[in-house]
Amino acid sequence: MFALRIDIDSLKGLREGVPRLLDTLSKYDMKASFFSVMGWEGDFLSTVKYRIIRAKAHTPSTDFVGRLGSTDKQSSLKLTKFVSGYSELLRCLFFPVKFSHEKDILYMIKEEGHELGVHGYVHVKWHNLKKNEAEKEFQQMTSSYEKLFGERPKGFASPRFISNNTVRELTEKHGFKYSSLTYGEKPFFPVLNGQLCSHVEIPVTIDMIDDKGLIVPILYYFSRTGLSDSKIVEEATKRIDEKLRANKLASMYIHPKDEGRYLQPLFEKVIKHVHDWGCEVKTFEEIAVEYTKQAKGEEIGNHS
Repeated sequence: MFALRIDIDSLKGLREGVPRLLDTLSKYDMKASFFSVMGWEGDFLSTVKYRIIRAKAHTPSTDFVGRLGSTDKQSSLKLTKFVSGYSELLRCLFFPVKFSHEKDILYMIKEEGHELGVHGYVHVKWHNLKKNEAEKEFQQMTSSYEKLFGERPKGFASPRFISNNTVRELTEKHGFKYSSLTYGEKPFFPVLNGQLCSHVEIPVTIDMIDDKGLIVPILYYFSRTGLSDSKIVEEATKRIDEKLRANKLASMYIHPKDEGRYLQPLFEKVIKHVHDWGCEVKTFEEIAVEYTKQAKGEEIGNHS
C-alpha cells in the first residue's frame, strides 16, 4: 500500500507548488493527504529568532558571493537559493499572508478529492514549541480550519515530526481521528499515560535523516548529494519497491515548495512508477478508518 503526505509550510509552496502537484496527481488518478499551516510561516519575532538568526549563521563567504559571475553551475544555484531565501524572509517579516486567506487553493485540494488536514498555525514556532504555546497552536489551527470549511479537521501532521507528550495529549484532546507525528513502520494507537489513545498514528515510512537528525523528504535529501536525477529517482523507487514487495506501508512525504517546484519532474517520475506498479493507494484518513475497524474487530474476536 502506498500513501503520500504533503506538508504545506510555505506560501510559495502553497501558491506555486500545490497547483502543480494537483495536476500531477490528477494525471495519474492518485489521491493524497495534504496538511496545511493555517496561519503563517512565522510571526515577526519567531521569524527573527528561528530563521534570520539561523540564516546569518549560514551566510555564504565573500569568496562565494564574489563568484556571482562564475560559470560554476552549482555555485550559481546556491547563490540563487540564498538570495531567494532572504527575499522570502523579508516577505515573512513585513508582508505576511495568512495561509487560510489562500482559500481558493485550499478549496481546490478538497474539491479534487484529496484529504486536507492541519500542520500547525505559526509554523516556525514549532522549531522550539513551548508547552503554553502548544495549546494556542492547536486552538488556532483547528478554529481557523473550521471557519473555512465548516467542519473540524480530522488529521494532524506535526511540523518537524514533533511527537512529545504535550503534542500527543493535545492531539487527543482536540478530537483528531488520526495523526502523523512519527517516522516508523506501520499504523498504531499511541499510548499516553498508560492508556491507548483513540486516534491512530500513521507514520512516514519512506524518508531520510539529514546531518542535523531531522526527517526530510527522500527526493529533497538526495537532491543535495550531487546524484544525477535518474539516480535520485532510483533511490526513491527502490525504497518504495522494498516496502511494497514486503506488503508493508510505503508512506512518503514531500513539500510543495520543493517537490512541487524544482523537484516536480522527479516527483512525477516517482508517482508514475507507483501508478505503473498497480499497488493500492490510500489517503491517511482511509488508512486510519481501516486500521480502526480492524483493531475493533480483533478486540471483539478476543472477547467472543
